Amino acid sequence: MASDNTEGRSTTLPTNDDMPIKSDSDDQEKGAVTEVREALLDIEHAVVVDDPRKWSPFRKATALFIIASASMIAGLAVNIYNPAIGQIEDQLHATSGEISLSLSLFILLQGGVPIIWSSVSEILGRKIVYITSITLSVVGCIVAAEAHSIGVLIGMRCIQAVGSSAVMAIGAATLADIYDPSERGTMMGIYYAAPLLGPSLGPILGGILTQLLDWRATFWFLVIFMGCTVVMFVCFFRDTFRRERSLVYQTVLRRNRELREREILASKRSSKTVVYEQSEKKTTKQDVQSAVEPVDALPESVTPPLEEVKLSLKDVNPFPPQLLVLRRWNNVAILFASGLFFGFTYCIMYTCALTLENKYHYNFLKTGLVMLSFGVGSMCGSILGGRWSDRVLRQLKALNGGHHYPEMRLESTKPAMPFFPLAVIAYGWLAEKHVHIAALCVALFFSGFFSVWIYSSTLAYIVDANTGRSSSAVATNSCFRGLSAFVFAEIAVPLLNSIGDGGLYTLWAGILIVTEGLVLVVLYKGGRWREKAEAREARRPTCHWLAIVLRYMGIQQSGMPVPDQPEDIEEDQAVESGMHQDVMTDGADTENAASSEASNTATAHSEDEKDARLRRREQMLIKQQTELKEKREARLAAKRTQDENRRREDAMRRPPKRRATPPDSPLSVLSRRFLPGNK
Repeated sequence: MASDNTEGRSTTLPTNDDMPIKSDSDDQEKGAVTEVREALLDIEHAVVVDDPRKWSPFRKATALFIIASASMIAGLAVNIYNPAIGQIEDQLHATSGEISLSLSLFILLQGGVPIIWSSVSEILGRKIVYITSITLSVVGCIVAAEAHSIGVLIGMRCIQAVGSSAVMAIGAATLADIYDPSERGTMMGIYYAAPLLGPSLGPILGGILTQLLDWRATFWFLVIFMGCTVVMFVCFFRDTFRRERSLVYQTVLRRNRELREREILASKRSSKTVVYEQSEKKTTKQDVQSAVEPVDALPESVTPPLEEVKLSLKDVNPFPPQLLVLRRWNNVAILFASGLFFGFTYCIMYTCALTLENKYHYNFLKTGLVMLSFGVGSMCGSILGGRWSDRVLRQLKALNGGHHYPEMRLESTKPAMPFFPLAVIAYGWLAEKHVHIAALCVALFFSGFFSVWIYSSTLAYIVDANTGRSSSAVATNSCFRGLSAFVFAEIAVPLLNSIGDGGLYTLWAGILIVTEGLVLVVLYKGGRWREKAEAREARRPTCHWLAIVLRYMGIQQSGMPVPDQPEDIEEDQAVESGMHQDVMTDGADTENAASSEASNTATAHSEDEKDARLRRREQMLIKQQTELKEKREARLAAKRTQDENRRREDAMRRPPKRRATPPDSPLSVLSRRFLPGNK
């Protein structure tokens, strides 16, 4: 049954499986699902106080600069450590296995821990997570700089990885808070260019500091750099998180509403008078109706102020948001592609350093300078690819009547797809044949250029396709990246030793072709997968828990059409009046029995009696709904018969149509004029 709210809109309540279902109930339910899904999609444009999208360009640029600077921490922390491995082995008496463990654990934690940081940021905000995580990383670096055993160093490296991983988890989500989708491609490209500098500058800085000072100087450099970043966040960064635009916070709020509804129902069930029950029914119906209304994110209206909720450990559980992200097939495909792209980046930087050291006999400083070509190419690909992505998105949006969908952004990856595997194969065989270093630098430049050209668009798509939970989606992407980097870091050296650079990167070219195929699949089929997932997610919070509430309340379900004719209204009112009298009689008997027994003993109000009353009411409602359904069907059948008889009577009253006489042919005219007997 459709019940009108105070604003004049109709809200369709979900249909119980035990209730009779009308032929048009599916259309009503689809309409409700569509309304809720559109509201969920518009959560990104909810009206908020101090909207970050309306900040001045200078304030936006300041936030982008601070986030980009902080994003360099992860890349620097990984690679600045590598040139000092020899000194660490000598001074701390560490084995190669322990050194390898310190590298692998750092990569693994840096990829997995962002899931926790993203969940916390969706409730507590971005700024507090930035400050807390970087401060934790500073503490790890200070203790690591004073370490005198390899065990302490490994432990502090783990803490350092945990702290430095937060920026990569929520940096893209912060940009999504500030910039509209039409601007994100360019800004994502600028933002992602900074962390690409870390892997390129890390070996150079590490080699210089190790040769001039000591391996401990690398950690003190990180302490100074991260300390300056913390100061910038404290003094110049304003939090961009708005809970009205967070699906995680809305889920917590909806859960509290559900608990409130259950408490109201419990108090209603324990009431002793019918009058009190009826008043509570009216209040509860209004509350449930307001819970169904999609007021979380109306795009062009003032969003109601959200109440303060008390958070628990369940609210910051990182796994439900990640599972929601992974339930969409478009996310799974693009996350696998993103992980493989990052795995390639880490593999080529790791194996290239070994190749330059073993075949070209370069020291750490020269190796870092050669690797800088890959970093410069990645920066150019990130910036130019982001700008091209926004340009393609604007063109497709104009051709589509001003409307856009996230998959349009992946169209910009097509120009780079044919050249990326070719550049990878070229690098592999140039390194295998030990050609001049200039050719190797050119191959590294284009490998980084095309790799990040595609990756920047996939990262922007991950943000655009997960409206309201962009932080969780980016954290899941970081997890895929970390696992991919961890796996390829473990198998890269054995493969390099067995099949060489040429065979390894020919294999990588085949993997990248498959990866590009995944991106194309998302481009052409991702929209359909995403819409189905959004409809499923919109249906669940509206129908799942509310159906349980309505079952306890006995509210009439959807699928009951409203009569159109006056006689239909009178009949339905008569039926409902009889149902109301039965309910009043049953309620009066129950009240009298309860009051008489309450004076004698307190055990009369047992759960069995309450359940029996609820069952009787439910059976009565089912019976009345069945009667209404039968009457409705009978009226429709009578109306169809009446219309058919009226059409037949009209057909009988009409005069028969005369057939039009065909015109005489010239031969018949001549025969009548000249032949006798034919006149």
